[in-house]
Amino acid sequence: MSIDATYNMKNTDITITKVTMILTALAIITAPFDELFVIEVGGLTLRFSLIFIMAACFCLLMGWRQRKEILVPVGSNLLISLLIFNGVFSFTNSSGSLMMQLGYQIWFALDVMLVLLCVNLFLKEKDKHLLFILWTGVFLAMAVICIIQLFLGIWGISFYQEQYFGRLPRCDAFLSEPSYYACFVLPGWVTFAWLLEQREEYIFSRKAQWGIWLLFTVTLMFSTSRMGILMTAAWLVFRLMAVCFAQRSVRRDRLKVLAFLIVASVLALLMVWLIYAIANNELFAVKNAIPPAQEDFSDRIMDTAGSDTPRIEGMVWTLRAFWENHLWVGSSLGGVYAEVMHLAPENVWQVSNLCAELLVALGLPGFLVLVAYLLRLVQKSVVAGKSNKIVIAVLWGILWQLGILQFNNNGLRIYVWVNIALLSIYLPTKQLNLGVRKGS
Repeated sequence: MSIDATYNMKNTDITITKVTMILTALAIITAPFDELFVIEVGGLTLRFSLIFIMAACFCLLMGWRQRKEILVPVGSNLLISLLIFNGVFSFTNSSGSLMMQLGYQIWFALDVMLVLLCVNLFLKEKDKHLLFILWTGVFLAMAVICIIQLFLGIWGISFYQEQYFGRLPRCDAFLSEPSYYACFVLPGWVTFAWLLEQREEYIFSRKAQWGIWLLFTVTLMFSTSRMGILMTAAWLVFRLMAVCFAQRSVRRDRLKVLAFLIVASVLALLMVWLIYAIANNELFAVKNAIPPAQEDFSDRIMDTAGSDTPRIEGMVWTLRAFWENHLWVGSSLGGVYAEVMHLAPENVWQVSNLCAELLVALGLPGFLVLVAYLLRLVQKSVVAGKSNKIVIAVLWGILWQLGILQFNNNGLRIYVWVNIALLSIYLPTKQLNLGVRKGS
């Protein structure tokens, strides 16, 4: 091969890589968009993020033709097994819409491809830093949008926001509802909480970390998502117990953690008081320009609390659908809702537990493969985290997000897999050679 041909090949490869990285970055930026840049196709919601992933995959294939090698992430064999399980169940299950089942299979495949894209693109340390900054920037952008929604909503101006808690607008950024926003931002909140506790200045200084974490805290509180607030409280209690009962913990460290918890609790109580005061028309009442609450405050409390019943009922009927009909053979991810609604009474309208949903979708064998994949991630992260604390920080964020998803559904959400992709770039990868270039 001539020198000119080799030079041109390298330039082409660099250009393709840059385009692929830009498309992947756009996919990550638009991942939380549920209300913006979406297209309804045959009953399915096609998000621009998925389109960007498709385009990035095409560019990645072109790059593979040049390099003849590919890096595969941790647990890739298990992910492929899950895709096969879900694909087979999509065609064997005849009760659901074939279009819905096919759409969910493509969605799942693109989520997996996002992980593959990131581990092949963000190889160098500076690239990993760039991805972490982008990941953090998306959280910050959504948090700022929540603050804008809050101030505009108090004055009666709706900005991609419809739900109210008394007078108080419930922040949700561009996601479908406040509970989805809480599910989205919780991994970022936990990651920076861990970095602050460990005094790890990864990319951002401690002052910047405090600012980011406090912003996430404020928007989580003002989303008024009960599960979001409960998961943050659970994290603080968990870390307090972990530090206080650790054998290596000294008295001074325990007192520091206890002082932090007391201060955090006082601030949280003040935040809750502020939320309830605004919602109950006790603040801003002298300003006539601010519209009254859209409904009676007590009614708002009852409506919010009343969402527990359908969620619990949905979980119970989903587990029943698994036990009675899909113990060994799943319905596929796109067939879960149809299977549950076919079995459940008319008053049940949602599937609200991720584990229950996955049990119906994948059956017990497929679910165990998924558990094996998660355990593989944890195992490799613990090893890698000994030399790089950011790995453990991101891992904790993913685990806490899985926790809040037990009160919600749909683990295919793209921003869930963005977190997995971020974790995967810090873990060991395997190189597969696809052949030798001609003339080399």
